[in-house]
Amino acid sequence: GSNQLLGQTLQNLSGYAGALRDWATARTAATASIRLSRRSGDRMQLSFAVQSLAVVAAGIERYDDAARLIGFCDARSGTLHPHRQADQLEDLQYRRLMALLSERLEPEELAALQREGAAFTEDEAVALALAI
Repeated sequence: GSNQLLGQTLQNLSGYAGALRDWATARTAATASIRLSRRSGDRMQLSFAVQSLAVVAAGIERYDDAARLIGFCDARSGTLHPHRQADQLEDLQYRRLMALLSERLEPEELAALQREGAAFTEDEAVALALAI
């Protein structure tokens, strides 16, 4: 019955599905995680679920949206919640995503999109993430 624990579990499922390139499952799980994380007020889990949807966006070649979403997540990391733990799912997911975005977008474009996402409100980021 814990929304917080279920949100975390769904976000983990999303990360694993994304690693397998199962974008539909990753999207469904991350979307559910966002909704539960908002309900429980878990800002860290919300960020990680948005990050999972950034991975989905990149996986379906929506690189601009992925860059905006990861910019939002980066702006919260270390301020509203702790940084990603080294070599854990969120860190590995992040490094793979950034490598892909660095291949697909020019450095200036990637930086500008990340700044745009960093300026998003939580509602704006969630709306974009849920539209993936």
